[in-house]
Amino acid sequence: MRYLELSRDMRTHWQYSNLGYNALGLLIARVSGHSYESFIRKRFADPLGMTVSFSLDELEATEGAARCYMIDGDTRLPGLRLPIRTMAAGAINTSAADLAKWMRLHLGKGEIDGKRLLPAAVTTEILVPRVHVGASEHAEFGHGHYCLGFQTNTYRGDRLVWHGGGWNGWGHLMTLMPDHGIGVVVLTNRSASQVPPALTWSIIDRLRGREAVDWRARFRKQRDDFIAHMQADKDAREASRHKGTHPAHTLAAYAGDYEHPAYGVMSIEERDGALQWSWRGMAAPLAHRHYETFELPEIVGRLLPDRLSITFLTDRDGNIVSLSAPLEQLVKDIVFARLAGGECTDAAFRARCVGRFKGAVTHHITRDPEGQLVWKGDYQPAYRLAPLQGRRFRVVELEGFAVEFRGDASTVTEMVLHQPYGTFIAARVDDDAATAQQQ
Repeated sequence: MRYLELSRDMRTHWQYSNLGYNALGLLIARVSGHSYESFIRKRFADPLGMTVSFSLDELEATEGAARCYMIDGDTRLPGLRLPIRTMAAGAINTSAADLAKWMRLHLGKGEIDGKRLLPAAVTTEILVPRVHVGASEHAEFGHGHYCLGFQTNTYRGDRLVWHGGGWNGWGHLMTLMPDHGIGVVVLTNRSASQVPPALTWSIIDRLRGREAVDWRARFRKQRDDFIAHMQADKDAREASRHKGTHPAHTLAAYAGDYEHPAYGVMSIEERDGALQWSWRGMAAPLAHRHYETFELPEIVGRLLPDRLSITFLTDRDGNIVSLSAPLEQLVKDIVFARLAGGECTDAAFRARCVGRFKGAVTHHITRDPEGQLVWKGDYQPAYRLAPLQGRRFRVVELEGFAVEFRGDASTVTEMVLHQPYGTFIAARVDDDAATAQQQ
């Protein structure tokens, strides 16, 4: 998490973080000495008589398990089968009947069926508003706030405490009205939709004895407007593409592995005259969009960041050194640095680079005990050379400096020093060539 850029300054804006809940799950396991799953079962599920599971395999093995679906426009498709890895951020599978027990625990202020499982003061504290979330788009609701694991606001004058959740192909909403002893949970076996809130609020209106708002009609209009605008969005995206442009490099030049300390490695390959993208188990072809930007396709029914733009960035010499992608809407593009690749990573090639090169000054190239190259010019300290790309190495201690070795397939004949203020070529001195080949 320390490598993720903040989209807002600390304590200035409410934002929901699954990563924060995952960290809490790890903390629970560390402090309790039990896995998060066993801790939750022992401390919460078993005392309540709830049947819960934490994985897709366990869910599918349950008798009567729901089959998940997703919607693309007006088309219903089977949901993607994605392993559940989020754990503390929301990996509990259970039933409406079992969630009713959880709601009764909170409505009973920690007591259920005459048995106290939580102190009343704790259940009260959990539901206290902590941070302002924002105003609702619907006039029936007041300003929303976040509590400790719940959200709260008012609906037509009544206090609501609620939280939604789900997974690919499932969506749900659990809502409590602590002042009236009402709890409603709606589970659906399809991707996120407005069914849970529409049904929940209609049930609440009926239980409170008032005329119900026609939430179904209101949400249907929003959905129809969204679907009608889908083509306009696609047209606008196509209109923003600069036609007639071409990549600045050969496709092979883009191939490589690109790394970010938080997001891992994104790989680009050249295959059959096109670029192929892969990342975290996903893969797809890349199509040229414009200039140095390529994009992923839109593939319905597959896990993929549809139409994600990948932009390649170069240094002052035109070498591709990184790629960027808009993975997060609220921060600038995430930059993946290109990992070393090519002959510079080959120990045999580095051995051929050892020797003495003569230019304006004499440069001595040696190897350290780990087999990495060391460069020392006359009257200069020694600098470490780290593999970069091809036959090029970056100078570890000098930002913007690189050393390149040239020659044929079997011999290194020149050393090229790339500096911010110039490029300098040094030829191998013959009396060291034989020694270099022996090493």
